[in-house]
Amino acid sequence: MPKQKQTKKEKASTQSKKRRSTSPKGAASKAKSQKSSSEKSKKQGFFVVGIGASAGGLGALEKFFRNVSEDSGMAFIVVTHMEPHHVSLLPELLQRATKIPFQQVEDGMEVEPNHIYIIPPDHTMGIMHGVLHLLDRKTSPRTPINYLFRALAEDQEGKAVGIILSGTGTDGVLGVRAIKEKVGMAMAQDPDHAEYRGMPESAIDTGLVDFILPAEKMPERLLKYAEFGLNRKVEKTARLENEFEGPLQKIYFLLRSKTGHDFSNYKRNTVLRRIERRMNVHQLEQVTHYVRYLQENPHEVNSLFTELLIGVTNFFRDASAFDVLKEKGLPRLLDDKPNDDSVRFWIPGVATGEEAYSLAIVLQEYMEEHNKNFKVHFVNFWKIFCPSMSRLTIFWSNMISQKSGTRKCCSMPARFD
Repeated sequence: MPKQKQTKKEKASTQSKKRRSTSPKGAASKAKSQKSSSEKSKKQGFFVVGIGASAGGLGALEKFFRNVSEDSGMAFIVVTHMEPHHVSLLPELLQRATKIPFQQVEDGMEVEPNHIYIIPPDHTMGIMHGVLHLLDRKTSPRTPINYLFRALAEDQEGKAVGIILSGTGTDGVLGVRAIKEKVGMAMAQDPDHAEYRGMPESAIDTGLVDFILPAEKMPERLLKYAEFGLNRKVEKTARLENEFEGPLQKIYFLLRSKTGHDFSNYKRNTVLRRIERRMNVHQLEQVTHYVRYLQENPHEVNSLFTELLIGVTNFFRDASAFDVLKEKGLPRLLDDKPNDDSVRFWIPGVATGEEAYSLAIVLQEYMEEHNKNFKVHFVNFWKIFCPSMSRLTIFWSNMISQKSGTRKCCSMPARFD
């Protein structure tokens, strides 16, 4: 018998049954796949990506997350500049841009892969042991991107990534430096594609940004970087030293030829970590390939040189040493000196000036506490010499945050010859 044709009503009913029978299964399969990806990322370790944005940042964030896969295996923490009590449009934007689960952060929330975490208004946010902590904005630094990135660098080290998107000002510069000190990775939005150039340009000017890209092209590069980093075989330092020995001498030679600086007596582990990180950036498996890359791309020699010189320094680093200087050293040097006397201090090996300024502040505190008066005009009577200071980058808010407000920001004219 000829097969009877289904009516439109019967066809619709059949298709509906198929959807009902397959949709839950498909959804369950997808959920299972995402869960499996998340568990695998947790087991292997996963990259935590901090994203800082300000003016014009919403559009950049939308372009970025439209191109991030649901199972990237990474966690994303978003910090934006918002006025207190401002209603953020970011959740609504993310809802239409991505299917990755997102949520506004609550204090004590644990970071998981394949999730997006958004800073709430009127707060500063940090991370410790993979747990997010909120601080009242009124009692915390006014540079929330720096604050998060610095905490992220300390907590995640080589698995920290900092991304700077559109915005005005310089928030994020110190954070990028902190992440690079811990062998993390930094990206900045191409200023020509940013609504506001200030923040990305400031980050780029540090010379420490690894990738400069439009927001929509960042996820692809980020995923390649993360996959390459996680898949590289972890080797013991001793084996690395043996494998690197011959090529390492060539790298030292190329650095000296290009920059005039000899790194052969530099701390070996530091050099190896920096080279490995640059290899990861360029996805090069063998150190011999990296040597060839250096020879063919002279700008990479400069990039490696810059990374090797990243200063691991802060205001009042080794605080106990400054305490001893103030309590024992300065009294011996200065107690018997007349007020109109001049004192000269020599501080070698200072890159960005934190040690020099720290000493100047300790001197000011000493004079105030001991009722000394050296006419207080540091320009004429106190000379602090910093022969290797490349540039003075002074962030008083950074200093205050590190001392938890216990050291005041004193105003003093100082001469740095």
